[in-house]
Amino acid sequence: MTNARINQLSAAAAILVAAILVPAVAHAQSNDPNERANAIVKQAEQYLAEPSHWSKVADLMKAAGEVQGADEHRSVVRLLGAGNIYYQIGKIQVARDVFMEGAERALANGDIELGAEALHRAAAVAVAQHDANFVREAGERVQRLARSPLLNDQQRARLDGLFTSDRKLAKVN
Repeated sequence: MTNARINQLSAAAAILVAAILVPAVAHAQSNDPNERANAIVKQAEQYLAEPSHWSKVADLMKAAGEVQGADEHRSVVRLLGAGNIYYQIGKIQVARDVFMEGAERALANGDIELGAEALHRAAAVAVAQHDANFVREAGERVQRLARSPLLNDQQRARLDGLFTSDRKLAKVN
């Protein structure tokens, strides 16, 4: 066998190995929601220093929260972070929707405190939207959550105080 033929076969084998292994490795990496979420967060961090790019940061943080497993506490925290940014840049309804998405996700996972906090944030946005009905409904929901037997007295007191300590919400509620 000539050197040229050996080089051709080696190149063909390398291409075949790459064709098999590279997609398999990429597929394995892309199937891990935590890895994908972390990669998205790193991308968002690149834009964080520039307020003119905060919309992109919020979009990426929301995507990271949604990509990550629904049972992950961090996914809700990322959604709340995205909601905060949306609110700060004036995307009020998007902020409220993202806060509600975080609340539903947290509550579905049994994280009562984080779910109540997300409801509180959505209600704060609703105050800015002059939606008193939503604020009342969110407050009632948080009060029901505060009665959960899964909470200790300190947690219960914190949830009870969410709406009463916030003057804007207390006025509407």
